[in-house]
Amino acid sequence: VCSSELSSGINAEYGVKSVVIYNRIDCCSDRIDGAKVWIGNGESWEECGTGTYTGASVISVPCNANGDAIAITNDNDYLTLCEVQVISVEQENPSEEMDEE
Repeated sequence: VCSSELSSGINAEYGVKSVVIYNRIDCCSDRIDGAKVWIGNGESWEECGTGTYTGASVISVPCNANGDAIAITNDNDYLTLCEVQVISVEQENPSEEMDEE
């Protein structure tokens, strides 16, 4: 099935630092150009950044958002990805802070 969108849940809320996309290298590598990375938190989505094709097989999109889901979309072409890594740090829950008394 050809699609211009990839989405996945992360299973918990995390602070996402970046999203690393491993692009297809045997053909069609330029299809990644203009792909947008989104971080979802419940029903709301925030755009983190856009992937730009430079000829490299690995594209890192900096991100500074909290969420429990990720989506990559491309309005211009199909997505042909090999792998996606979400680089994140688990968020601290303020309600679980220890009392210092």
